[in-house]
Amino acid sequence: MDRLLTEAHRNGCKLNENVEFISSVDEFSTYGNFVATAKTDIEADELLISCPFEYAITYETAIISLQSINAEFKSLSPEIVMYTFLALERLKASDSKWAAYIEYLPKSFDTPTYFNDEDKQFLKATNIEFALQDRLHNWRHAYEDVLKLGSFSENQFTLDLFIWAATVFTSRCFSSTLINSSISKEDATPILLPLIDSLNHKAMQPILWKTDVRDTMSIQLVSQNTTSRGQQIFNNYGPKGNEELLLGYGFCLKNNAFDTVALRVSVHPDLPYRQEKTLVLQQDNAFELNNLIFFLQKDADFSAFEKVLQCLTVVSASSLELKRIMAHQALFGLSSYSSSLRGKIKSFEILLMYINSRLQLLIENNPEKTPVNIRQQYASVYREGQIKILEQSLNQVKNFMEVELKKVYHPLPHLLQYLVLNSISIFLLQHPNFAPLSKVITELYGTTDAESIASSEEQDNVVLLMCLYCLSAQEALPFSIEMLQEGYPASSTEEGDEVFEIFDEMIFQKYPDVFGNKKIFNKENMSWALQLINEESIDFSGFTFVVVHA
Repeated sequence: MDRLLTEAHRNGCKLNENVEFISSVDEFSTYGNFVATAKTDIEADELLISCPFEYAITYETAIISLQSINAEFKSLSPEIVMYTFLALERLKASDSKWAAYIEYLPKSFDTPTYFNDEDKQFLKATNIEFALQDRLHNWRHAYEDVLKLGSFSENQFTLDLFIWAATVFTSRCFSSTLINSSISKEDATPILLPLIDSLNHKAMQPILWKTDVRDTMSIQLVSQNTTSRGQQIFNNYGPKGNEELLLGYGFCLKNNAFDTVALRVSVHPDLPYRQEKTLVLQQDNAFELNNLIFFLQKDADFSAFEKVLQCLTVVSASSLELKRIMAHQALFGLSSYSSSLRGKIKSFEILLMYINSRLQLLIENNPEKTPVNIRQQYASVYREGQIKILEQSLNQVKNFMEVELKKVYHPLPHLLQYLVLNSISIFLLQHPNFAPLSKVITELYGTTDAESIASSEEQDNVVLLMCLYCLSAQEALPFSIEMLQEGYPASSTEEGDEVFEIFDEMIFQKYPDVFGNKKIFNKENMSWALQLINEESIDFSGFTFVVVHA
């Protein structure tokens, strides 16, 4: 530490005379063997540390150096340029301008990149497990690209060295906007600020960053409250959850107020209209979602799920609903679209499924052993926080679902009652106008009791028969299926033809009095019925419903 302080001072850094770095005895300190503390009370608005622009490690410095080796380094991303430059500076040893700073930097980290197989067991089934694979894959490819441009010895410029340099940046870098405020966030590049980056992180710590472009040409950290003698002096890395802290910095905070769980919504690109849905989402900035990824927050209230559910309403929309959505968007924008009952239930269903599946995956893969080192302890803190957020979110969404759906089917006393009266479902078998079909179902499956049919796994077959039967009994239905007919063409499909052949041999030919009308019970209409099951159905309380659009 003394060598770093000497080098930093020689290069123009300033350190408050009442700040000292002492050996760390706290196993939960972030990085390094030293922490900054107050020798005496430090008042608010005092300069703590400053670093001149010239001593910062910036993209401009790195690219000038690397282009002297090969001008093509300009084609690489700023991050890869910075990693390469730092790795080469470390190889220079004492000849580097930042020799003492680089010597001070940790040579190993507690980020997941440095976890062994035992440590990684504590990351099983977490988002970090998959993010780590992607990160290492990208860094290996970047390393190979660098080797193609530079005549570096692989015995010295190793992959391990490159990963070390990359980890230094993920754990210690700042934004170049600190030096040049005119740069946009999109154009900003990572920079290293020696000495300043020696302060540990404390969430919500009041700290002031100042950029002096007139006199000292430096970046300054200024205290915002009094630090008592002996207390550690902290920086504030921003509102970061444990996932970001562990992956990037190698530590976690217990009871982190900024913790989140990231969930990605799967969209099936093999279905053409799914691509349209993605397009709809991308065209509407009101969602503020990135590639259908959303974040569950700690202790979130109902409002936190509203945009997520609106997004899922589009993603889960049937072909018929999608036409309505796009028509509404063209006139009014997507944010004001009011979903159908089917759409609302489906979006809740998907959200609950995603949350519950992520929760169960984490629980099922929980390590049975107790953490034995700091890496495993941090991973356990992260994992427990993820589980807690998912459990909270599951309860919140269930409660939110009840509140929102009551708005839709009010004043009916129960949603299931609404669905029974306004949907194609096995409950219709109790309707007197469905008596001929009910008799067939009893002979085929031994019962028309809804719960019995659902538990026998014959529900889809029965609902298919009911959809077809609705075509022959439209005037006797308690609702209209006109919109469903208009929304889906009755044209033969390969799947519909196959299913019809099976039904025709096993059922239709045996009951000609019920299914003898070939204008209704044919391949085209079977394909139509399959579309309804695939597109319009929802699963509510274990029963399948094709909800009729109002």
